[in-house]
Amino acid sequence: MAGRGGTLAFSRSYNSQANGAVQAYDPQGHLVPAGPLGPKWTDNYQYHLIPLSGGGEVFQTPGGVSYMFLLASGNNFVPPKGVNATLLQPQPPYGDFTLTTSGQLVYTFDYTGRLNKIADQNGYANIHGWQLYDTTGTTEDWSYNATGGFGYTFEIGANEFHPPFPEVVDEYLGAGKYQGKGNREAYLIALEHAVDTRYSGILTGKAPRGATIRLRKTFRTPTWEGSFRDRIDTPIEVDRDGSFEWIVNPSTRPVVRSRTYQKLEDAPYLEKTIDGTNPGPGSHTDHEFVLDKDADLFRVDLDWPTPDHMDLEIYRQVGDKLVEVGSSGNFVGDKERADVPNAEAGTYVLRVINFASASPTYTLGVKLFDSVTRTTDGKRESYTLTCEKDGKVLQTEQVFIGRGDRVRVDLAECRREW
Repeated sequence: MAGRGGTLAFSRSYNSQANGAVQAYDPQGHLVPAGPLGPKWTDNYQYHLIPLSGGGEVFQTPGGVSYMFLLASGNNFVPPKGVNATLLQPQPPYGDFTLTTSGQLVYTFDYTGRLNKIADQNGYANIHGWQLYDTTGTTEDWSYNATGGFGYTFEIGANEFHPPFPEVVDEYLGAGKYQGKGNREAYLIALEHAVDTRYSGILTGKAPRGATIRLRKTFRTPTWEGSFRDRIDTPIEVDRDGSFEWIVNPSTRPVVRSRTYQKLEDAPYLEKTIDGTNPGPGSHTDHEFVLDKDADLFRVDLDWPTPDHMDLEIYRQVGDKLVEVGSSGNFVGDKERADVPNAEAGTYVLRVINFASASPTYTLGVKLFDSVTRTTDGKRESYTLTCEKDGKVLQTEQVFIGRGDRVRVDLAECRREW
């Protein structure tokens, strides 16, 4: 029985000219690694987005053909000549990418360029923690900033972090249209990614039997209010045959790599105030706002005189539907602010919700901002690799490695000194 979307069939192909027209490189300047079937082999699910250092993305198809989309503005990309497709990133630099073909096939990629396979298993939103609520100091924060390791926290279900146990089971095994998928399948996909060496580096070499090979690096890890001195110290012991093959994380931390971002202008180019009368508790009032042209940031503040609870939601009129594009629901007494980055021209609805407020009035403040696109210089970092015997260092090397790299380390000096 045919369903919506593409066909459910796996096929493979070999292209001796793959990457011949457009060579795609990752942010560290390395060629994009081969797929799971080997160099120049592809399968019909192997789509990638690869970032360009000058701004832009390369869309690589399963046949090995590459299309270069150049960055036009904060979230819009210009397709190559003769290609009828659109590429958008609604919330740069960390939001998902959406590529729509002329046949209206839609491919969604996460900000690393991978097809969004994990979220497809459970219907969850694939977002950063800060897009849900303020968070800092989590394990994922440290792992990504210090080692480049990816991490996910699943907010189980739609309504609360720890729902009743039967709901946890349904979310895990999958229910309804996610029957047979669910969080279990999402975890397995994450596990497959973790052991996929295309997204790590591999160090190889030959050293004396029983030698300790150690990777070290010291740096400062950013925190909410500053930074602290941090380090990585990871050893392995060489096996009896003297050879080693070590899967490691990239030596350059994401926080110091070159990145492109948007900086808001200091002052808005348009401000408007809307006064309203508070509806009864549990009710809401809508205000229509027409955005005449695209805005880099559409900001709405909700203020009221009493220390109680109101909420704010922003919708965009799409055809005959209202699509939520922003919201704010802070704690009791805290005022509300909702931002819509890269807001498209059109009609919006600003919804003021009286969650539990006795205030007779409220004020909406609308601000529209322009921004400038900037790119940081970035830098490369190396590991310090040592070959040791009983705690004594016999050889020291500086090793640079990126995702997908395979680097052989010459440890002849260590073998001589052994």
